[in-house]
Amino acid sequence: MSKLPKTYATKLSILFCLTLLLNVESAASASSYYSQTKTVKTDSVIKILAIGNSFSEDAIEFFLSDLAIAGNHKIIIGNLYIGGAELALHWKNAQENNATYDYRKTDVAGNKVKTPKTSIEFALADENWDYISFQQVS
Repeated sequence: MSKLPKTYATKLSILFCLTLLLNVESAASASSYYSQTKTVKTDSVIKILAIGNSFSEDAIEFFLSDLAIAGNHKIIIGNLYIGGAELALHWKNAQENNATYDYRKTDVAGNKVKTPKTSIEFALADENWDYISFQQVS
């Protein structure tokens, strides 16, 4: 078995961390998290918004959606994407309400809708997101 290239290993580790979100209903305190067994209700929809770059494109937008569908989980994924974006750029765009992102949204069936020139404010208002993640250039 060949070794995965470093970029794939990194993306898989990010994906692994994100899939853990599917099993956590609340992380209000570490002690309550570790003392309880968490399950995902298959009739609920988990909504995740990624504000990022190629990591959010690969790990969240593509792989996580396929994993959720394969696991019979209902998930909506929003991805605001700027290639190579740093956190400072996301912060600037949020403060200035810049419509500089490609916004891609994947519904529970895996269907994708692309909206160019979108702002963070627009994406935040598009759904009642359960989780929002930021990625920056590596």
